Amino acid sequence: MPPEAAASRKTVLQLGWMSATPGRFEAQFPPALWQEIRYDCDARVQPDIHGPLERLDGVADATVDAVMLPQVLQRFPLHLVAQILKEALRVLKDEGCAILTVPNAQLASVYVANNQPLHPLYDTKVGAITPLDLLYGLRSGIAQGEPHFQHRSGFTHEQLGGMLRECGFTNIAVQRKGYEITAVGFKFPYGHPERVERIAMGPPSEVEAPRPPQVPRAEALPGTKPLVGANGLPDDLDLPPAMWKPLGLRQ
Repeated sequence: MPPEAAASRKTVLQLGWMSATPGRFEAQFPPALWQEIRYDCDARVQPDIHGPLERLDGVADATVDAVMLPQVLQRFPLHLVAQILKEALRVLKDEGCAILTVPNAQLASVYVANNQPLHPLYDTKVGAITPLDLLYGLRSGIAQGEPHFQHRSGFTHEQLGGMLRECGFTNIAVQRKGYEITAVGFKFPYGHPERVERIAMGPPSEVEAPRPPQVPRAEALPGTKPLVGANGLPDDLDLPPAMWKPLGLRQ
């Protein structure tokens, strides 16, 4: 590549936890136009920069044009998630953007609420992924002694958009795509003509999994009687959750 072409390339910072794979996002960030820097908190993947994601050591203020966080934030408790997002904002140039994906905890919770925690959602090279894997992390990886597979946070699309706004991002767009949530947030300074404070919540995509069947009331099941608690009222476990209707995800 000619030196002048290399000098004109923009920079994308890929943040990962054993996931900062070289060339992983070449389709979105062609090497002819983008220089990729891999930053990972696990030295085993041999990143360009090794360090904690909640403190992007070695990355100066306003030096990158885009930040990628692919399936990373759920591996941290929420207070560290906020620090990671603020660090991403710090290293972005004005008009730069952060692009991130997380598991769709809301959809996974629907399956759990319908007593289907181990329902196979989709297949991968490491086996079928279940609602419990989305919520708590890949069970097979955790069983092999890899703590980075554990999930310490969960997100809905509205919650994720709100966190981006609270951390200083603007022009935010969030969409549920099947079993994951994708979000984009920009860094526009106050007074910038393109700065938009509104959060755009996209509708579920066509690949959104169908809602599982609702759990019937206990009295509707043949040969059963609803349990009665000490106060003479039906046991709470036999009643639909108060937020049952919004959990359908297709309203």
